[in-house]
Amino acid sequence: MNPSRPPPMLSPLREWAPPQPFGMGVPMMPPPLMMGMAPMPIPYITAPVLSTPAPIVVPAPPLKQPLCTEPNNTIRVSNLKEKVSIEDLKKELTKIFSQYGNILDIVAQKGLRLKGQAFIIYEDIASAEKAVAEANGLAVFNRVMVVQFSHNRSDKIAEREGELEANKRERHERFLKRMENRQTRAPKPKNRNGNSSCGFMLTPI
Repeated sequence: MNPSRPPPMLSPLREWAPPQPFGMGVPMMPPPLMMGMAPMPIPYITAPVLSTPAPIVVPAPPLKQPLCTEPNNTIRVSNLKEKVSIEDLKKELTKIFSQYGNILDIVAQKGLRLKGQAFIIYEDIASAEKAVAEANGLAVFNRVMVVQFSHNRSDKIAEREGELEANKRERHERFLKRMENRQTRAPKPKNRNGNSSCGFMLTPI
């Protein structure tokens, strides 16, 4: 150092050192304040708010049989969720379809042919027509319902009109005709084991 040169002036500002953590969960200390300056606010970082994803609505599949357009006291509701209990399903269907008219009965089962669908029997045809016109396409349990008139007349309505035995006979004849049509169709392709891909028998409804 040159002895003739005066020593350098010390800066009035304190030297800033990197902040050191004081423990787990304790925020790091801010840099020391400068002379004559207001304290700097400590920024707080807020976590982003995660929005709840919208439920996935399963659309209605294409119909396997022609649409029934003949008015009937009984309507058929298909594309229903199969993993819902029968009690909860009937309660939800009653809440939706009771606003269209007086319901006599709701038939829903867990059988092989009846799963995923239900039959709602109204007291009059006008209520059934209103339900088909307004409830078709609504979603229940995140699945779009397909609402149409039933091809078969309910036994409750036939019994009320004194035609219960005739209604059962007509239903059985329609079943035999469907079975005859199935036998005339081309056989279904077989799997690796040589069995048909469809191995269950249809039962009368």
